[in-house]
Amino acid sequence: MLPDKVAGKYQWLPEHEAALTNILELRALGLSVKAIKRIKELHETACGTEIQWRENLAVVEEELTDLDRQQADLDRRRASLGALADQLRQRLEV
Repeated sequence: MLPDKVAGKYQWLPEHEAALTNILELRALGLSVKAIKRIKELHETACGTEIQWRENLAVVEEELTDLDRQQADLDRRRASLGALADQLRQRLEV
């Protein structure tokens, strides 16, 4: 999304500002750029339809699955680092 250039400067129209605001809101939710592109594409081609809602739901569910994977990885890393910290504390007590 790039606004038009007028006299060498970008001209932000209300629709550009609305689109940018929407993108920033989706990023604030933690959605990936890929997910945002898909949601935007659906908004432009199937806005307000069951197709859009189903596809958006699929995008959101994929993001949730990815978050679950990331959380599981963080939990494993935390457990490993915690065990290492405990070992080091024990050695320092000797």
